[in-house]
Amino acid sequence: MTHQLALILLRRTAACCLALFVPLQAGAFSIVIEPACIVDPSDGQVVPAGAGPVNWDGVGSSTVGEGIVTWDYSTNRANWAAIVQICRTNRALVVDFSGADGGQEEDVFYDMVFGEDEYTLRDIANTLRGLGAEARTARNYYGSCVCDAAGY
Repeated sequence: MTHQLALILLRRTAACCLALFVPLQAGAFSIVIEPACIVDPSDGQVVPAGAGPVNWDGVGSSTVGEGIVTWDYSTNRANWAAIVQICRTNRALVVDFSGADGGQEEDVFYDMVFGEDEYTLRDIANTLRGLGAEARTARNYYGSCVCDAAGY
């Protein structure tokens, strides 16, 4: 009997979690590895998984650079928002794409955050506001769960 293992990244709204599927002779089952953090859809605050309501989505986070993380989440307005956090300074960029209308804002966000050029959080916020997204910089009210999970 051969077993195949496939690692698949699932995306449920804004939540990412890993699932490992192991086909067996009589059928298949899956093991879901829950994310380390969950996010409050009303404001983007993150807490360790299990420390908040079960209806909060898991955080699919990314490391932008050394000590900088980002995550996105579905907002209560049926759209999505993103946060970029500098772990060492507790500064954050908060972008709500609910008011954006063309999709260009998302492309510019990803280019500025993950591209090779360097920008300050304020530079990114100003550019995105000019394109119609709600963007602001803030002290980190969002919690340290994502930074902790990334090892910062």
